[in-house]
This record gives sequence, C-alpha cells and structure tokens, in this order.
Amino acid sequence: MIFRARVEIRLRDGVLDPQGSAICEASRDLGFEGLSQIRVGKLIEVDLEAEDLQSAESDLRRLCDSLLANPVIESFEFAIGEIDTSTIDEADSSGAQAQVSGVEA
Repeated sequence: MIFRARVEIRLRDGVLDPQGSAICEASRDLGFEGLSQIRVGKLIEVDLEAEDLQSAESDLRRLCDSLLANPVIESFEFAIGEIDTSTIDEADSSGAQAQVSGVEA
C-alpha cells in the first residue's frame, strides 16, 4: 500500500523564531498592522510504502524523530492516508493526482 503524509514541523513554545520576527517586522514596514507574532514552520509531504496504516505511521514517526525534526527545539504532527492508486494517471508516475484520505496522528 502507498501512503501520503503531510508533516508539519514547528518550533516549540519558548524557542525564539528569528525568521518569524523578521517577517513580522517587515510586514509592519509594509503597512500591515495588528500583527503581534509570526512563527515560521515547515510543511513536508512524504509518500511511503507500507503494509498497513499502523506501519506507515510508525515509519513516519521514526523518520520525523530521527531526521525531519530536531526534538530539542521542534515539534511535529502529521496527517496520513492511503493513496487511491486507481486515480493516478499512468503517465503521471509522481502521483500528483492521487486522492488522499487524511487520518490525524
């Protein structure tokens, strides 16, 4: 089975976010008012093959813990679902047209 996941990685509360601060300041300089804080994170999309949803979640959690997120300063959450391979155009091997049913993890 093939699964697609969307992993959101964010800085933990209390960790300074210099990129977010710079964006917030630049936004004010451009005339945007009322912004009190901007935090920047990452969105990573992953396609993976696994025997079932539980195995896919386990593999993805290990990938996040060991590579995608720095557990000291970042937290992560993901949504994962099986790709409906019947909707993938054979000419499009990237799977960009696949439908994903999300399952919160």
